[in-house]
Amino acid sequence: MTNTGAMIRRSLLLLLPWLLALGMAACGFDTKTPEELRLEAKSRINDHDYRAAEIHLKNLLREDPGDIEARWLLADAYMRQWKLDAAYKELEKALELGMAPDAVYPKLARAYYSAPSHRRLLELDPQDVGNEAGAAVLAYQALALMNRDDERAEALLGRAESLAPDAGDVQFARVMLMFGQGQRDAARARLESLSITEPYIHSQVGRIYLQLRDMDQARSHLSAALDAGARYYNVHIDLALIELAASNREAVESHLKQLRAIAPRHPAVDYIEGLLLFTDGEYAQAQGHFERVVSTYEEFIPAYMYLGLTHYALNNDQQASDYLERFVSAMHSYYPLDKIRAHVWFRLGNYEQAIQLLERLRQLKPDDASVLSLLGESYLRTGDIDSVRDVVDALLEQDPDNMAFRMNLGMLLLDSGQSEAGLAEIDRVVETAAEPLQIRKLVALKLIDRGEVDKAAKLIDSVLAESPDNAEFRELRGMVHAARGETDQAEAAFLAAVEAGPEDIGALSNLAVFYLRQGNTQDAEKYYRRILALDPVEPRANLGLARIMAQRGETDTAERHIEAALQDGDPRTRVSAANIYNQLGRYHRTVTLLRNQQAGELSGQAGLALARAYLEQGNYPSADYMLDRLPDAFRDRMEYLQLRARTSLALGDQEQAAEAAARALERDEKNFTALMILSQTALLQGRIDTAASMVSRLERFYPESGEARMFAAVLESVKGDEQGSIEYFEQLYQQLRMPRLAILLSDKYLKTGANERAETILRDWLEQEGEDLEVMAALGRLYIQTEQHDRARALYRRILDRSPDHVAALNNYAMLIAEEHPAEALRHAEKAYFMQRDNPAIKDTYNRLLELNGKAPVE
Repeated sequence: MTNTGAMIRRSLLLLLPWLLALGMAACGFDTKTPEELRLEAKSRINDHDYRAAEIHLKNLLREDPGDIEARWLLADAYMRQWKLDAAYKELEKALELGMAPDAVYPKLARAYYSAPSHRRLLELDPQDVGNEAGAAVLAYQALALMNRDDERAEALLGRAESLAPDAGDVQFARVMLMFGQGQRDAARARLESLSITEPYIHSQVGRIYLQLRDMDQARSHLSAALDAGARYYNVHIDLALIELAASNREAVESHLKQLRAIAPRHPAVDYIEGLLLFTDGEYAQAQGHFERVVSTYEEFIPAYMYLGLTHYALNNDQQASDYLERFVSAMHSYYPLDKIRAHVWFRLGNYEQAIQLLERLRQLKPDDASVLSLLGESYLRTGDIDSVRDVVDALLEQDPDNMAFRMNLGMLLLDSGQSEAGLAEIDRVVETAAEPLQIRKLVALKLIDRGEVDKAAKLIDSVLAESPDNAEFRELRGMVHAARGETDQAEAAFLAAVEAGPEDIGALSNLAVFYLRQGNTQDAEKYYRRILALDPVEPRANLGLARIMAQRGETDTAERHIEAALQDGDPRTRVSAANIYNQLGRYHRTVTLLRNQQAGELSGQAGLALARAYLEQGNYPSADYMLDRLPDAFRDRMEYLQLRARTSLALGDQEQAAEAAARALERDEKNFTALMILSQTALLQGRIDTAASMVSRLERFYPESGEARMFAAVLESVKGDEQGSIEYFEQLYQQLRMPRLAILLSDKYLKTGANERAETILRDWLEQEGEDLEVMAALGRLYIQTEQHDRARALYRRILDRSPDHVAALNNYAMLIAEEHPAEALRHAEKAYFMQRDNPAIKDTYNRLLELNGKAPVE
């Protein structure tokens, strides 16, 4: 220790001269004379290094606040960087010190106009200066009054033109007024005749061309402003957006780099970074940037559109709808955006709203096949078959030879359960089809998939009556036998098909699937390996082998087969792979595969797999979100009912959990998940007899189940005993360590007044298991209930840093900061409201903060 201390002291002695020199510099001691500083500042301005010039000029003014030239140069440096408030303040000081008004007024008028500080601008008296300076002041005063007092604006500009008709500021003002008066063609002609030398006018003219959608002229003038020495952050923003539209990424990144250097906290930095990520398809990252834009500057309306589009790309349809409608209400929509809005409404199940918008789009572009197709599907979902046929007829009128439209109608009708109508439409296609057997094969497969086996058999037999040796339809006959449970006939049919085509991958696959469904994994594996000998990356065979390996516990081998299958890029393969990943417990792989899955029938399969992965990860809100957005057709499936029951119970919605479990039990009286959920919900609701009845059935059907035995033993200890209930949850929590159990147990203690224990449970969970958002939110609620508001604020801030869309955190944090930061609180409450408009508590918070900020509440 002694030697170490001596070494440090010696090092300090060696550094002492350098430290003293540094300290003198920091205290303002400079070896340069004022004139040298002045020359250096001017040199930096000539080199467009305005920040360095600022430092030298501020040092001059520190020594001599009355240095008029330094004030003037500093104002010029500020103006060239678009630091308008700072510029006009220095110009005002220069005037006070005696700077000639003729020199100051033109620049001061520009700074006031662009800041904007129109009140100060209108207070300037142009009679105090000569003709050119007075004309500049009058010109910008006219622009300040444009659209407010057009008559006075015209009078002021007329006076300016009488004083200096050829001045750039006056010419620019005339062009602006002509556009404002609707003289578009004449204004454009006059704009093109302008002779411009100053960077400020170039920047303003560039913005006019930008509004006129003339990107080449806009780029030319904005670039000229930069070439002339301007370092305006708004010019870099405009040029970055122009280059982004032109897909010139290198130029965009160059302007973004300059923008970060000039104005690193400007919302446009995040906006442009978000746009770059959006164009790269990195939607989740882009979303974070757009969120920061609107949280910093809520009136940055274009960001709301891109927030809507990122949520749309990520299949977050409700958020997409909220943000897109916010954009449309503030700005206006346009045709491509309306197509997306209609698709969002369709995916949300708002078919009537989608139809209204699509019909308007149909009036604008009657031949848009994508609009007509979505319109037809929307009508189908509402059961309006006549309108569906009308839309299909319109599609066929455009392209009479494209029978795919009628085929799609037939398939849609089959999907909706209207098999007779669907088959009738498909028969019309078959009459003129070049390959009618392929169409009949597709229909047979669709009917088998829907469980309409008799209709499929009738169709297959009609083909085999004409072509008894048709191998494909003999395979289909085997599938019918399998669907009916006629295993011997099914096996014989599949084996005959393989014998007829030993290298027919379809026949081999059907036989392998048949054996796998019969539990004969040995023969299934044999035929899958025959397929891989023909095609090593064939997806169905690889997925089949992955399932077999997963059953055997050979995880690494299963994952290798999944990776091979995924090479085909088919969304259906991704869904199947995700289900196997769930079987393997690789839930993060499922989330990665499916979170960007597209809508439609496949989305239902993906949604179930993704909901299961989220549930097993303990991410209950995301599981709930996925289940809520599944198509109606999936909500009667046993898998959905089990997932819904488990997820709702984990989120504390006992009624919804019990309802889903009861529906599952109607289908299968021995369903373990349903019996467990009903037992738990009954116990949580104090219905001990019902819980005991469910437990009795569990013991009868599953006498070897450890979970059932534990539940039965615990039930006996908690009948009518609140303390026993807590002990039950303690035992369950110690065994399962689920975050939702931690929350429920904490709530139990809180209700009995054991606040310290309630808090300890949640804090221990977060320290030992990691920062689960819902546990954090529960701890935040506890802090509020126990009036630990500082802790609650800090915790909700941490939640929002990790999850900016966490509705409960947004709402509660808004209330916690309302008195000290009402404007910020309103931003958070508004965001929560746009995400959950129908939540009464969220709406109440939003209205209270609107009133606190002097705004009218929403209805």
